[in-house]
Amino acid sequence: MLSALLRGQHLLDVVASVKTQNGTGSYEVSKVLLDQREIPKPLVDLLIQKYVVPKYPAAKPNTPFPLPYNIDHVDIQPGKLIVHQVAR
Repeated sequence: MLSALLRGQHLLDVVASVKTQNGTGSYEVSKVLLDQREIPKPLVDLLIQKYVVPKYPAAKPNTPFPLPYNIDHVDIQPGKLIVHQVAR
């Protein structure tokens, strides 16, 4: 059923917040739109747990993860991303 629903091209918009500090990051998905229709949050959470987390265990939402490449924190601004690295 899911493959039939997702067959062909679709527009996927993901609204999420990202927090980084002291070499650690976390994220939270607040909304997902498929072809401009909002997918219910419980379904989004289920899909992340079933398809994303088994393949990428460190990608679990709302769970701290170490930032790679000695990144201390990241500042997100309109039109740019500033990455702050530290020598370790």
